[in-house]
Amino acid sequence: MMLNLLLVFSFALAAPADYQVCEKDTDCVPNSSCHPTMAINKKYRKEDKGVMCTMDCRTILDCGRGEIKCEKNKCVVKDITKLNLFVVFKLA
Repeated sequence: MMLNLLLVFSFALAAPADYQVCEKDTDCVPNSSCHPTMAINKKYRKEDKGVMCTMDCRTILDCGRGEIKCEKNKCVVKDITKLNLFVVFKLA
C-alpha cells in the first residue's frame, strides 16, 4: 500500500500539467497495467513490459470495479459497482 502511494505521489510530481487532459474516452488509459490508481492521457502512459501483477483487487480499476472516462476534458476513474440491497423479512 505504501509503495502504491509513493508511486502515485512521485508520478504527480513529475507529470506534465496536461497529463489528464482529454477530448474523448479513448484518450484515457490506466496509469499502470498493475493496480492502476488513476486515469491519464494515453500519450503519457509509460510501457511497463515484464511486470508481474498480483491477482488482488487493490484499486477500483482492478477486477472490473471501475471504468475510465473523459469528463469535462479530464481523464477520470468512475466506480461502476452497484450496491444491491435485499431486505429479508421473517414471517412469524
